[in-house]
Amino acid sequence: MRRIACLWTAAAVGLAVLPAPALADILKVGYVDTQRVFEQYKAAQDAQKAFDRDVDSWNRDLSDKKNEIADLRKELENQSLVLSDAKRREKESQLTRKQSEYQSRVDQIWGPHGQATSRNEELVKTVIEKVKKVLDTLAQKEGFTLILDGASSRILYASKDYDLTQRVIDQLNQEATEGTSGTAPAGH
Repeated sequence: MRRIACLWTAAAVGLAVLPAPALADILKVGYVDTQRVFEQYKAAQDAQKAFDRDVDSWNRDLSDKKNEIADLRKELENQSLVLSDAKRREKESQLTRKQSEYQSRVDQIWGPHGQATSRNEELVKTVIEKVKKVLDTLAQKEGFTLILDGASSRILYASKDYDLTQRVIDQLNQEATEGTSGTAPAGH
């Protein structure tokens, strides 16, 4: 085991002392700020708008349910002195049931496997597939060995010369425009 570690260290040191052009021939690296891609890619913006509409709808639904609960609670408080015990218990039971229904609906929408998570994954899946396709094509055409995500904040330093973000955004938006105009890309 120690021998493997020594060989690995020797190989790493050997790479480190190679002149920059030789190292560049071995490894071609680029990075993409995926956060910027999602902010500037039209399909990602459309997906975000669709998700926002769904969120607004869910929030309206929950707000309506919350208002029903508030109205029922107020009605119970206002009528508690004039209601019979049986009628008061019935209203309290109705209030408890509405609160339980509300909480179930919150969990159904916002829970770990809720509608919001599923819908977000559904909308983002297509965008991610398109971004990945563009990155794969770019890597193959230009011989990139490694393309990192600059949005992850794990890249401590990278020259702007290796930033592929705008190229990826331009390619994605161009493909989207060609797809909606009905014209096929050249050569297809």
